[in-house]
Amino acid sequence: MEVEPIGFADVLPFARDARKEQVSFANPNGAEWYGIRMDGKLVSFFCLVVGRKSARFKSNYTVPEMRRRGCLAAFIRFAIQRCVRARVPVLTDFCTASSVRSHVAHGAYPCGKTRNGVTFVRYTLLKRRAV
Repeated sequence: MEVEPIGFADVLPFARDARKEQVSFANPNGAEWYGIRMDGKLVSFFCLVVGRKSARFKSNYTVPEMRRRGCLAAFIRFAIQRCVRARVPVLTDFCTASSVRSHVAHGAYPCGKTRNGVTFVRYTLLKRRAV
């Protein structure tokens, strides 16, 4: 599975279905959109917002027929590598119950839940150097 850069316009056809599943569908300043295509069709995407001190994994969505095939794992690995290369020490996500296990398997730890049951997870990517 290859993760490739895409544009926000590429994800707009999925907005209605994604929102039904509590997927945030904002396009914040600095958003980087990435997707996976199968047979030329976009089947999964996510947004990464990278700052100097932290990055946010956002708006992850996979069409139902492509779920449980490794798209989320590919995105998590890609996001971690992107953040490490940029020397961003922290990656966070608000995720539904169905994706918490994948995040934890890749090194995230749950930090709390919102009132609607969404879990906040955090990855610590770079260790602080002793001074």
